[in-house]
Amino acid sequence: MVLKVRATSQLLATKSFVIGVVIAVSMSVPSLAVVAHEGPDPLSHWYLQDEYVKDNVLSARLGPDGKFQAKPRFVMDTAGEAVLFSGRTPHCVIATDHNKVQEYLPIRAMTVAAWVSVDTVKQWGGIIGVVQDNGGVEKGWVLGYDNQHFTFGLSTKGVDDGDGFMTYFRSTTKFELGKLYHVVAVYDGKTTEIYVNGKKESSGTQQSGDIFYPTKTPYVIGAYTDSDELNVHHGRIREVKVYDLAAKAEWVAEAFAHHKQLATEPAIVQSQPLEVLVDPYLQWATKTSMTVMWETNETSTSVVHYGETSACKQSVSAVDAKIHEVKIPNLRTQTQYFYRVESVTVAEEKYESNVSTFQTAVHDDSPFAFAVISDT
Repeated sequence: MVLKVRATSQLLATKSFVIGVVIAVSMSVPSLAVVAHEGPDPLSHWYLQDEYVKDNVLSARLGPDGKFQAKPRFVMDTAGEAVLFSGRTPHCVIATDHNKVQEYLPIRAMTVAAWVSVDTVKQWGGIIGVVQDNGGVEKGWVLGYDNQHFTFGLSTKGVDDGDGFMTYFRSTTKFELGKLYHVVAVYDGKTTEIYVNGKKESSGTQQSGDIFYPTKTPYVIGAYTDSDELNVHHGRIREVKVYDLAAKAEWVAEAFAHHKQLATEPAIVQSQPLEVLVDPYLQWATKTSMTVMWETNETSTSVVHYGETSACKQSVSAVDAKIHEVKIPNLRTQTQYFYRVESVTVAEEKYESNVSTFQTAVHDDSPFAFAVISDT
C-alpha cells in the first residue's frame, strides 16, 4: 500500500509554501510504504501535452478539464512538448461560466504559474484568466502580457470602486518572441508579485483583500476574454498551475530550476496558419472600376483575378497586407464581371476565394433595375 503524505510546515500554515521538502518515514509494517509529498497540491494543474488531450478535451492532472475550441497543435522541446496556440480560436475553455468551477478558484491568496512563449505581441494577451473588463467593470484576474512585458491583472474587494478596479502589474523583462519563459504571479492578500524565470521582477500593494470575481465570465487558457472580446494567444503553453496559496521566492526559484533548460532553448517563432478574418467584399463601385477588400490574420499578397468569364484571366495586385484593398481599373460600364481573390504568405501558405460576380455602375440613362449587383 502506498500512502501519500502532505508535507506541512509553518510556511504552509501561513498560506505560503516552499516546494522541495523531502520527508523520509519508516514504519514497522513491511507492506506500508510512505511517499513524501513535495509541497501542497494546486487547485488546478494542466499539462498541455498530447497524452492529456483526446477529442479536443484537455484532461487536468488536478482540477477541471478544459475544451479546446479547435484541434490543438503540438510542438516539441527538450523536455517534451507544448500546445502551439494559433489561429482564430485556439484557446482552451475551462468553463464558459466560472461559477461552475468556483471550488477550483482561489478566494484570497493565490499563485499562478505557467511555461509559455509569445509569438505575436498583443496589447491584451492572455495566458490564463477569469476576467471581466467592460468599460468601468473590472473584475477577476488574468496572467498575460502586453506588447513587451508579462503582466498580471488583479481586482480585489479591498479597492473596489463600485464595479471593480483592476491593477495590471508588469514584469521588467522584455520577452523575446518565440522563447519559453516561466512566468509566476503571486498574491498574498496584500502584496502582488511577478516572477520571470525564477526571479522577482515586480511587487506592489495596490490591491488587497479577497479577489473580486465577476458575476459571470469564462475561465480560459490561451486567451484574454470576457463577455464582449476575445484576444487569443499565439505561442506555446506547456504547463499551468493555480494555487490558493502565496508562494515564497524560494519555491518560485525551485519550480523554475526543475525545467530551467527550457529557458536556454533558442527562440522559435511559429507562423500561424493563414486564415481569412473577413471574406471578400466590394467597395466604391464606379462605371469603370471596382474595389475589392478582405482581411487575413497574417500579412500576405493582395491579388484579385477577374474577367468577363469565370476563368478570371486578368489580375491586379496591391501591396502585401493584412487588410487587403485592391482596385480593379479600366472596366466596362454596366457590365458583369467574375472575380476571385488570392493571398500568399512568405511561408507560402495560400488562400483562394470562390469565384463571385459583380456589375459595374450603369449608364446615367439606364433604368434603375440595372443598379450595381453582386453576389458577395
